[in-house]
Amino acid sequence: DLQDVIFYYQSQPELLRLILQSKLEEDKRRAEEAKLRSKELDLMMLQQQQQQQQRIYSTTRVNSIHTPAAATL
Repeated sequence: DLQDVIFYYQSQPELLRLILQSKLEEDKRRAEEAKLRSKELDLMMLQQQQQQQQRIYSTTRVNSIHTPAAATL
């Protein structure tokens, strides 16, 4: 608990400052990692959607090429 840390190190203000600064930097790092992971997941989802659309387009195009013109009338 943060209050316990503050109480325990109150007699050593410089050490307490360093501990709190370290905690702040670690929290920032974790937040940045979470943002990066979110962007990675967004990119993966976009790539999957594009692959699915490409497969659908390719399948539709192949089917239209192999369909005789008379069958479409």
